[in-house]
Amino acid sequence: MRCRALTIILGTTLLLTACNPPSGDGVSVKPAGDAVMITKEVRDADAVRNAALEAGNIDAYLASYMEDAVWIPPHSQEVIGHKMARIRAGEVLDQISIQQAIDTREQVVMAPDWVLDRGRYNIKITPAGGGEIRYDSGPFMTVWHKDTDGKWKVAFDMWGSKNPLVE
Repeated sequence: MRCRALTIILGTTLLLTACNPPSGDGVSVKPAGDAVMITKEVRDADAVRNAALEAGNIDAYLASYMEDAVWIPPHSQEVIGHKMARIRAGEVLDQISIQQAIDTREQVVMAPDWVLDRGRYNIKITPAGGGEIRYDSGPFMTVWHKDTDGKWKVAFDMWGSKNPLVE
């Protein structure tokens, strides 16, 4: 049911967004009233999530995701749910540390409990045991949902990479 509702919401949002070209600042939807509060709450939740990632705190990072969240990383299979995400994040964060800059270019309040963020990221990847520092950047799209506990959590997270697939 959640996926069907989200599909309808995303389809409607994408249609409306396509009809509303971005303003000069890259943000196509200017929230008003309650939407201003909602977008601030989501930005605050995103700051907590990103701080947890940079700190390598897997528990705090995963707490910012819905229990059945879907990650769609570049060059990889999707990751569904906390169990799979813990394995994937553990594999990655044991080997590297990440510093990032996030540029949210569009934030759309799709419903009182659904928000879509779109933008670009830049990251610096430092191997834990030393070695060559790498960089990556690309687009992202994150769908936030206000959970039953009243907290904003990521339901869907998808990002691309400028780096080619490494075999």
